Amino acid sequence: MFTYVAGKKLTVYVESAEQWKDGPLYSAIVQRCWDQGISGATVIRCEEGFGHRHVHHAARLWSLNDDLPVRVEIVETADRFPRVLEALKGMLTKGLTIVDDVQIVKEIPDEPS
Repeated sequence: MFTYVAGKKLTVYVESAEQWKDGPLYSAIVQRCWDQGISGATVIRCEEGFGHRHVHHAARLWSLNDDLPVRVEIVETADRFPRVLEALKGMLTKGLTIVDDVQIVKEIPDEPS
């Protein structure tokens, strides 16, 4: 049996070289979510893209560019979602941040007969 819970997904697009204190911003975002008990966060490295400055970033064999786009996806239930934004306050000034409504699917095991 499946149950559905209303949720929100926060997606943050940043450059992999973007720093927060002493490390990568994307890593700091995930760590902050972990520390605050947020349900889940995932970092996805992107192969190619550009942002508001229209600087093209691409992974190419002949390129030494290590400043590739990174996408951080954070999922939380709708009722707990304000905690996500509060936890990340001050960290979202770079890149692009998007919020989507989602349905979180949870499978409930069938009880043995």
